[in-house]
Amino acid sequence: MATALVETPVELLDGQHGYLRITSPAVHTLLKTARPLPVGLLACQRDPLLKELSTTLVSWTPVVASAPPSTSKNKKKANTATATASANGPLYDVVLQDTVLFPEGGGQPSDIGHLKLAGGAQFDVLSVRRVGLLAVHTVRPCHGAPLPTEAPSEGDVVHVSLGDDGWARRYDHMCMHTSQHLLSTLFESLCGLGTLSWSLTASPAPCYIELSRAPSAEEIARVQAELNRVLSMPRRVWVEVHDMESAHENLPDEPFADLRQSFKGIPDDYKGGTGGVKRTICIDGIDRNACCGTHLPELHGLSVFVLPQTEAVSRGTARVLFVSGPRVVAFLANSHALLTGAATAFGCAAAQVPARAAQEFDGRRRSEKRVMDLEAEIAESIAQGLVDELKLREEVHAHDPPSLLQLMHHRTDDSPNALAMLDAVQKAFVASTKVSGMYVVALSCSPSAQSASTTTVVLVFGSADSPVKAAGDALKQLGVKGGGKGPRWSGKFVGLWDPKHLQTALDKAKV
Repeated sequence: MATALVETPVELLDGQHGYLRITSPAVHTLLKTARPLPVGLLACQRDPLLKELSTTLVSWTPVVASAPPSTSKNKKKANTATATASANGPLYDVVLQDTVLFPEGGGQPSDIGHLKLAGGAQFDVLSVRRVGLLAVHTVRPCHGAPLPTEAPSEGDVVHVSLGDDGWARRYDHMCMHTSQHLLSTLFESLCGLGTLSWSLTASPAPCYIELSRAPSAEEIARVQAELNRVLSMPRRVWVEVHDMESAHENLPDEPFADLRQSFKGIPDDYKGGTGGVKRTICIDGIDRNACCGTHLPELHGLSVFVLPQTEAVSRGTARVLFVSGPRVVAFLANSHALLTGAATAFGCAAAQVPARAAQEFDGRRRSEKRVMDLEAEIAESIAQGLVDELKLREEVHAHDPPSLLQLMHHRTDDSPNALAMLDAVQKAFVASTKVSGMYVVALSCSPSAQSASTTTVVLVFGSADSPVKAAGDALKQLGVKGGGKGPRWSGKFVGLWDPKHLQTALDKAKV
């Protein structure tokens, strides 16, 4: 993710629409061969605006659906997609001599599109992945389209295209990916914040870059202002392609210090092949960075909006959210819809929503405080009633005290945290009682409308461990799931609760 800010681009040795610039003769040789072009030199990477291409077939392999393995993250993702998609028709892995469909890599998801054989059979391209140096297309027959009468052969002419949906997806990815390069270099040059990672999320959600720390509001505003200035002027974006061996020959040393570090991230299965290339995405006068993705050849007219809030991540890092290109309109439309909905719910104008939300929040906080105070009073009242009953029993049996005094109380309460109420009762009871004898108390709380799926909470506590454990064991036999430690046991019962179960449990409690 390292970037290097430079003032002028390197010498241009070749060009195609001003985007592709080849810096070594070996790359020219690769383009002239009939072998499959390596990822890095594909048509989609040489000209990201190209939407269709006629090329030749290299291999056509039926895919056998299989259950996803428990190991290897990448294989699990691929096989899961295979197993799901194959239910809708046979799948094939296809390698072409060249392609306009980008294979997933560099944080950018793969393109989708269409493939048409010379005989007319048509296929949907579900995904494209890199295997070594090759781009492998996973395809499925189009819905209702006839299957080819015979398997395609190597050398057959095929037509591959993005289609309307594929082009919309590609354009969105280009906008977001180019914007990420811009944001990363500006946060680094203006704020000294390096990009640790980034995520190209599914549209229309905002994407993010993860920075080494959270930028201040002033830093975000400074970056946004510089973005607006940069995007207001015509500015070219191009890719420089080097062969693996001479990627750094005849290049200025200092501006490429970070670039060399970026090249270390090239996958081993790519570096180990013969004929691979290294690509540098250049934004005129602003940034040079190693990248395999597709980018907009021109910045002018691109809209980038940095969301003013950040998301905290572990280790002190932070995510900065941003939207770009078509997502700006989608984001604004969604934000407006949410604001309008909130205004309708509050019964106020859109501009008054923040103030009304603050009022509602403050009112809710005060209401919750009142509820907590009332629940505390109720808990103390219940506890005092139990204490009074316990004292009365002690007085009645003063001449022949029982070895264990037993109390029970059932409460109906629709609170989402009924156990907290029973805990409060226990604390108030323990704080108030000065009984010298042994006791055990069983409490339960059920919702007002019980059914087979409602939950009742149960709490047992006492002056000693053994009777509480005995009562808990008895409740387990009645279907209550729970446990405890020392003189406290709690659990939950799902279904229709009978408060008489408390007495059944207490009958089992012994000192």
